[in-house]
Amino acid sequence: MRCGQPIWGGVAMEIGSRLRVARKQKGLSVRKLGEIVGVSGVAVSKYERDLDMPSSGVLMRLCQALDLSLERLFRSTAVVLSEPAYRKRSDLAVKECKAIMTAVQDKAERYSEAEELAQRHEKLKLPVLSISDAADVEDAAKRLRSDWHLGHDAIPSMVALLEDHEIQVIELTAHDHFDACALESDGRPFVVVRTGAPVDRVRFTLAHELAHLVLQHPSGKVPEGLANRFAGAFLVPADTAMRELGEHRDHLSKVELQLLKAKYGLSMSGWIHRAADLKIITPAENVRWQKLRNLEGWRTEEPPCGLTPETPQRMERMVMRAYAEGEVTGMRAAELLGWSLEKVLGNGEGHADLLVAEPGH
Repeated sequence: MRCGQPIWGGVAMEIGSRLRVARKQKGLSVRKLGEIVGVSGVAVSKYERDLDMPSSGVLMRLCQALDLSLERLFRSTAVVLSEPAYRKRSDLAVKECKAIMTAVQDKAERYSEAEELAQRHEKLKLPVLSISDAADVEDAAKRLRSDWHLGHDAIPSMVALLEDHEIQVIELTAHDHFDACALESDGRPFVVVRTGAPVDRVRFTLAHELAHLVLQHPSGKVPEGLANRFAGAFLVPADTAMRELGEHRDHLSKVELQLLKAKYGLSMSGWIHRAADLKIITPAENVRWQKLRNLEGWRTEEPPCGLTPETPQRMERMVMRAYAEGEVTGMRAAELLGWSLEKVLGNGEGHADLLVAEPGH
């Protein structure tokens, strides 16, 4: 689904947008930032909307207050993102979508810089799997699992799997009506997920977005229903589902579904859909469970089962490797990762000699 009119069109991020993103990351209001740098909140608002340009003195104070270097503030945008495809609830406002995409642009730029530091410039090559119906989707999921040597068991981490195959995963603090979005930059896919979302939802969302990256449908766009079918089949292949549930069941138990959720990282609701798709359960049993889901409130939150959170780490590894090798200063590493300088130094095995003040600090 789309959110309002496209806000990209290849236009580079303006200085005001970078100031706004940095301010929000610091948790500062427009008025509070104005007090810190000695200007009015109205002035800060104009800077952020690119209606006015701060003087050099104010600019230096803004950078200092926001831990933002002049180089980063003024550099040309290296990343041009495609219009995003969202997984969101219908009541996510256009204003919220734009705020999310501004933050995504900032994160994507940092990611691109990290890849430059790591000298990762190769173009991603993903398979193209032609599908037209649910049977094709099941085969496509099975083929991709085979190509990626995943076997038939649970995938330990969907985040790590995508990162291992050069798909950038970005975590973003956003409104809880936002689940994820997928977009591209120079042929490289980005998948953005919401920080704090339930682990099973993140895993399913990543598998769903993977469907949009690898599947090819005659209509030119993979229907959401088939993308969901792929996600379920990728997380739990048909033969695995039948091994765990049996080929035919009259009833499923709640405890059984909880245990399977913990083992495979697919939600209880996902297991019910999987069982229905594969005709393991009857339509009547599926309807019974859908009613129970509504009564139990599982559409919003399922019973916890202790799944381990999955967090993107590829960018951190690239930046900290560059820092350890002396290719980037501590301040630069902190800026790219959005960390405090103390955190970088604490994770850099004592490379304090690499801490060199950069212009604008």
